[in-house]
Amino acid sequence: RSIEIGLMSKITVYTKDFCPFCVQAKKQLDTMGFEYEEVNIEADAKTRNWLIEQGHRTMPQIYHDGKLLVEGGAQGLAKLTEDEIKTRIGEFNFDVSMKL
Repeated sequence: RSIEIGLMSKITVYTKDFCPFCVQAKKQLDTMGFEYEEVNIEADAKTRNWLIEQGHRTMPQIYHDGKLLVEGGAQGLAKLTEDEIKTRIGEFNFDVSMKL
């Protein structure tokens, strides 16, 4: 039996073809060093239908561990700093060394 420690949280960017805001959101996440999975809803009808059921009509939609990370897609993401994104996804780097 093994225990995995330090699992990375999962960001998913839901996109569609020919979407400049999708490109902008992915570029921001890349620049800030966040890993994410891209799901193109034009190639995944089940996911597209699920997003519509969630009330989304525009792309990108940016989720973290199954919950909406930010309202407003790329424009909402652009308002967040790297630290604000880390806070929202619970990704912190703590120095736990003790200095005596």
